[in-house]
Amino acid sequence: MNFSKKLFSFEESAAAEVARNLCQDDCFMEVALRLDKPTYGAFFPMYSSSFITNPELLSSWAKLNDGIGKKRSRKKFKRSCILNDFKEVDRWDEAVDKQCLRLTEHIPYKLKFRVQVWINRIALEYLNFSRRLEILCGVSRYFLIDHLTQRAWKKSVGLKESKLAKCLIKDERLTVIQQYRIACIYCLHSHIVHLWELLTQEEKRSIYIDYKSNTFPVTLVLLWSNVMKGLYGGGRFYATRIAVLSGNRAALILFWKWMKKRRRQSRVANMARISLEMWQKAQKSFKECMDQKRRLESNDVDITQTFDCMEYFNLRSCYSNLMCFFLSQMDEDQQMKFFIESFKNRDCDMVLECFLDWPHQDYFMPTIRRLWGIIPKDKFVNCLLTLSYENTDFWHRQEGASFLSLDKEKRYNDYRSLLQTLWEETPEEYKQYLFLDKNRDDVKHWIRSEGETLLLQLVKGFPFQEKDEALFKLIFRHQPQEQRTGMMLSEVGNFICIILTQEEKWSFLNWLLEECLPKKEVPSFKKQFLCSHMGCAICFTKLIQNNERWVEEVINWTFDSDTEKIQFKYGFIANESCGFGATCNLLMEGEFAKVENILNFCVPPGERKEKFKIIFAEYIFSAMSKKIKWKKIDALLAWSFNTKEEKRNFKKNLFSSNGMCIH
Repeated sequence: MNFSKKLFSFEESAAAEVARNLCQDDCFMEVALRLDKPTYGAFFPMYSSSFITNPELLSSWAKLNDGIGKKRSRKKFKRSCILNDFKEVDRWDEAVDKQCLRLTEHIPYKLKFRVQVWINRIALEYLNFSRRLEILCGVSRYFLIDHLTQRAWKKSVGLKESKLAKCLIKDERLTVIQQYRIACIYCLHSHIVHLWELLTQEEKRSIYIDYKSNTFPVTLVLLWSNVMKGLYGGGRFYATRIAVLSGNRAALILFWKWMKKRRRQSRVANMARISLEMWQKAQKSFKECMDQKRRLESNDVDITQTFDCMEYFNLRSCYSNLMCFFLSQMDEDQQMKFFIESFKNRDCDMVLECFLDWPHQDYFMPTIRRLWGIIPKDKFVNCLLTLSYENTDFWHRQEGASFLSLDKEKRYNDYRSLLQTLWEETPEEYKQYLFLDKNRDDVKHWIRSEGETLLLQLVKGFPFQEKDEALFKLIFRHQPQEQRTGMMLSEVGNFICIILTQEEKWSFLNWLLEECLPKKEVPSFKKQFLCSHMGCAICFTKLIQNNERWVEEVINWTFDSDTEKIQFKYGFIANESCGFGATCNLLMEGEFAKVENILNFCVPPGERKEKFKIIFAEYIFSAMSKKIKWKKIDALLAWSFNTKEEKRNFKKNLFSSNGMCIH
């Protein structure tokens, strides 16, 4: 199979060209490169953040750098840096989005979305290149803005890094040692020889001191310095390996051309494996820190321990591009052997998932088609689940977590269609394995099966469209009946009901319940779900949002008789297990208008709402009076009673008993 460079369609190429022109805007470049923030941590190895603007944090960092702090203080400081980094990443994303909207304001609608996709990719390229320039060369990103011209870009919207390196070397603002490091990393031989002669003896010694003291990761700088001194540089294979580990395509291509054909053929599979291992490391580190861009904006990782750490500061596509390059150097048999060996190695068994990243999705299905019968079933299921996770915005639903910038690239990829195509072409034996009982221990009966997880992920996809329903039904058909019942009565079934009711997919949910449960048990299941703690909580949230229509619909879906519907509403406001406690909390916060709306919805016609107001007031009065919140008490009583006499009697009756408690 041909894994050579991807060719974009005419529409994509046009959108990329427009985006490249727009991204020459000075304001956009300043935002993308984060020039509004100082890079305190750019040249320090540990316990420092690139964007610490808090004076207290900076003071703590200075003390720790002098060795004054203790281990516990270091952990606390590092945790503060991480929280700060997350905030900065969100700000960066928001700022880039604003610039993106500004730049595309007058672009026709049909072209606008594609251009915005490319602008976001370009912003990430800016950030990625500037970060590596700081880490590897000690060159501030402030110098980069003058060189990011139209000529610095490839047609595929990738930076011409070698050309940029040559421009930076000519920048007189850079020191000779900085220029020398750039020349070494991009293997600019004539510049290396010239700049080596310009280095002082002290600067030459500093290169080796930095390496021995682990101030810089092992790079091509050390290799070329050894060559300049007439020492053994480790050979071309060693140089190629360093280029792969650092994600340096420019250096890799050069070293690869220098190797003899026989040597290339003997090493190509190993180089592809290393590229894949680095991609998988980057993928796993991304999942651990939850945001790839945070790694680009912080120094949370100790870059001095090993040169393998560069996966933290490279985009994953750096390594997937290298892997595809090496695959393009193999024949069919070599490619097949590479995939088979990769499935056996836990460090590179995510080889299929690698093709889910941009710009390699076009290789995903052709690769899998060649591997049916060879892919281990468990690896296929993992890939299928990964694809389903990419298709959902589940992470955006989580509360209390900064996941909005988890991976912006994914929102531009059509994983829904890819998932549907994959399932349609999946052989029957793989489909059956998805729901196969893996002989799990009885102790672990609570663990979800892969099939249940996949079905849940499909429902989480937003918006849940008709083609999603069709795919759900196709996959659901392979689930045995006993598993269907167990799923619907489990936490998974509860989650599915929550999502589908909020999406107002009533007919689809009815079909699912009838497929999973005996027909006579469906009505009781609906009632149990709505009356559960989670069901009541959702209803209460909708009422606060003035979405009475949705609550009315879910009640109509659950109950058949008008009497049951009235009883549920009445019980919702009266029972402490439902909305009573939450309503009291609203009153304590002074949200009287919201509570009034809830009472109007829940209290049956003809019944006085004042009765509930008195009950709420009695419940809240004790807590507020003990905390001496007299103004809030007065506001509550003014809402609960119409006359001064009613308020006076209420205080007289309750305060006598509560006063003794307070005393």
